[in-house]
Amino acid sequence: ETAALPVGWNFLLCKEGPDKTKMAFQKGWPDLRQDAAKIAELLGQPIGRQASMIGVILGEVSGGLLAVDHDGESASELLRSKFRIERLPTTATITSGKPGRFCSFYRVPTAEAGSLKHISFPTGVTGPDGKEEALELRWTGQQIVAGIHPETGNSYQWLSHPQDCEIAEAPAVLLKAMRKEHRPAAPLLDIIK
Repeated sequence: ETAALPVGWNFLLCKEGPDKTKMAFQKGWPDLRQDAAKIAELLGQPIGRQASMIGVILGEVSGGLLAVDHDGESASELLRSKFRIERLPTTATITSGKPGRFCSFYRVPTAEAGSLKHISFPTGVTGPDGKEEALELRWTGQQIVAGIHPETGNSYQWLSHPQDCEIAEAPAVLLKAMRKEHRPAAPLLDIIK
């Protein structure tokens, strides 16, 4: 299974958390640098045997990797209404098999990487699982998990694997939505008043 992990990405061990959530298993995971070979090695050790999933660490550490995470059917409608995107560019994509739930991976230009932040757009629609659906633009400090989905018990599946499909550049309109706001500092006199 680790042989299918994409080259150039950094990974971490994950496990099922409370209430069927997915969580990082390794401490300090945002700073880890572990390729597929290292994950394969860890899975053969006691620490690895406690993990039930593998996650990819997003952002600059994985070559500028952005995850556009569709958490429900209404996320596609939000893409159309908010961003005027009828269809995202073809790229590597993974799914848990739950309806309307998939994650597409995009490349962020190096010049823009430092100015971006993770952002989530709730759709206002409650999904069949009772949770609000959302479109998430996941970046540095975030991860996407693959393995056995804790709710369905099914394995995540590649719809398009990076070996078969080039990682497309992220749409500019999504990067614009992710830019950190830089507000000028208020003059000291205005703060004192």
